Amino acid sequence: MKPFCLRILCLLFLLVPATAAMGQEVDWKATGGEAVDTLQHYLRFNTTNPPGDVTEAAGFLQDIIEREGI
Repeated sequence: MKPFCLRILCLLFLLVPATAAMGQEVDWKATGGEAVDTLQHYLRFNTTNPPGDVTEAAGFLQDIIEREGI
């Protein structure tokens, strides 16, 4: 597994307590499906080295972070 994928999974695990702290009910089936879809989409970006271009993948993550207000 790519180190960056582990970072994404860690980020998802860090967000779980944040949603619980807000007192909102979480639809875990939908959230799990969304997490899988997001990770699959991310893994489709070619970040192999060389050339090691991660610009598109970083932009994808930036869009998610901005959309979620993180």
